[in-house]
Amino acid sequence: LFKIPHDPKNRVLLSVHAYVPFHFALDENGVSEWSSANSEDVRNTIEFMDRLYDKYISKGIPVIIDEFGARNKNGNTDSRIDFAVCYTAAARKRGMTCLWWDNGRFKENEELFGLFDRSKNEWVYPEIVRALINGSKQK
Repeated sequence: LFKIPHDPKNRVLLSVHAYVPFHFALDENGVSEWSSANSEDVRNTIEFMDRLYDKYISKGIPVIIDEFGARNKNGNTDSRIDFAVCYTAAARKRGMTCLWWDNGRFKENEELFGLFDRSKNEWVYPEIVRALINGSKQK
């Protein structure tokens, strides 16, 4: 059971790696589609954010989701955009910040989370980057 260490100077925060919902975000054999119009997709995301809020944020413990994202599964860019907006907006609404896990991977047979091609110094998925920014601006 995880327990936050006591720090009398309140310098502790929780760092989370979260691929929720797993079947869309990380599972190679899971679903490739996600939609904010699908109440189950949204509910899974909101419930996860609410659990973090209730357990930590509401008790004064800051949370940063410093690794999250959704794999490219056969060009499911529209689903990844919709997911990015919903996920970052839900986190922001609860006082959390998110960082997409950009592993720089774009080729088959890899965990395809890349957004920025470091070798070419260019965005491969600027529309996902815009979605991340737009979601994080929502209150």
